[in-house]
Amino acid sequence: DEVFQKYKHYEGDEIATPEPTHRVIYVSSTRVDAVLTKAFGIARAKIEEKLITQNCLVNGKHLKKKSYQAKVGDCIDLIKEKAGSHNTVQRIRVLDIVGGKSRSGNTKVILRLWKKAFPVEIS
Repeated sequence: DEVFQKYKHYEGDEIATPEPTHRVIYVSSTRVDAVLTKAFGIARAKIEEKLITQNCLVNGKHLKKKSYQAKVGDCIDLIKEKAGSHNTVQRIRVLDIVGGKSRSGNTKVILRLWKKAFPVEIS
């Protein structure tokens, strides 16, 4: 994990109780639905359902369009459960989007990933 030490710590990441893992993924597009599908290994149809039912947040705001392009620094939450004053979420933080394409035409995205869900207060 020392490779990922060079990426800055983002304010708010400390509220995530489980330790994050780091992952490098290759995506055909940096659209949020493509990034989430690859990061969590969830079917794209399930991600689209989360978007339609407003169970996806980018930087704390409900995502309205699946065509949103993920950017470096984005905090993307998938809401697993809503309960009173908090949501239980799975989270990714986009650490880097490496310029250029791979031989297969995909873009390299470096993530901090909290696959184990944790509670987040609703603001």
